[in-house]
This record gives sequence, C-alpha cells and structure tokens, in this order.
Amino acid sequence: SWTTLTPGKPNTLNFYARLMATQVPVTAGHINATATFTLEYQ
Repeated sequence: SWTTLTPGKPNTLNFYARLMATQVPVTAGHINATATFTLEYQ
C-alpha cells in the first residue's frame, strides 16, 4: 500500500508481523526483527 509523506513534519509508517511457532511449547516473550523496504519518491 502507499503512504503519502508530509514534508517538514513527523511521518509514521505502521507495520505488523505474523509469527509462526518453531517449537513447542509456545511461550510469551519479546521478538526482534529486521525489515527491508523501498521508498519511491517523485
């Protein structure tokens, strides 16, 4: 999806993740992630 950025003001890009269990039992905890994305500007 496209997000229009406003020059000179803070802009927020919202992300979400879907997680998959890799072992059992599944327990609560923290995660870390890395994302690569492309910004296109005109």
